[in-house]
Amino acid sequence: MVLLKTSQVPRPILIVGNTGTGKIEKAMKLLSNNPIVQYANEYDIEDNYSIPRSRGILIEEIHYKAKIELIVMTILQYKGQIVLTSLNQKDVPKKIFNMCKLTRAGKAK
Repeated sequence: MVLLKTSQVPRPILIVGNTGTGKIEKAMKLLSNNPIVQYANEYDIEDNYSIPRSRGILIEEIHYKAKIELIVMTILQYKGQIVLTSLNQKDVPKKIFNMCKLTRAGKAK
């Protein structure tokens, strides 16, 4: 039996940390110079296949009234890097949390 090697799709990264810990700066380092930036409660991207892989998507404040179905659809369809941010881990919807790699932000300054 021969297993087909699938193309490497980067796993979404969830950055968790309080205000002032550098979540956004850390997220921007992981993405291109011009990523798509949206808040989770205002998320409206439906055509994920038209976004170039090299661009990347940053979804902020995933803990606050996230549009879960659209975000999950993006995670499943988009082949580029996706980074999500949240104030705390426990308020992230489980459906989204289980699909992401967790990273913690630094100490508050």
